[in-house]
Amino acid sequence: MNVRTTITGNFNIGFCRGGSPWQKDLNELINWGLDVGNGSIDLGKDGDKTAKSVMSAGLKVGTCTLPEMQAMLSSEKKDRDRAVAQNSDYIEACSASGIDTVSYTHLPLQTRDQV
Repeated sequence: MNVRTTITGNFNIGFCRGGSPWQKDLNELINWGLDVGNGSIDLGKDGDKTAKSVMSAGLKVGTCTLPEMQAMLSSEKKDRDRAVAQNSDYIEACSASGIDTVSYTHLPLQTRDQV
């Protein structure tokens, strides 16, 4: 496998798994990634379930996305606590699969115009 890397730091070139129909078949996506010389993939909210098969096929996992991002910004403490607990469990499962980086984006539940 000829993995492409950056000139500046010799880091793997990778890609994010999206939601388009052709990316739903994980095995086909892995094969495509390897065929074009990618060395890593960023997985979505299913990283805890898919990372091992990705890594055993020869790709590294760059990141996985937290499953409960918006609820961590909720005005309701019970919702925030639930989201943190779910994300914590997810991080532990990802870590057990060999993943050491998760990604998240905090988007407001509503815009200022909606308040």
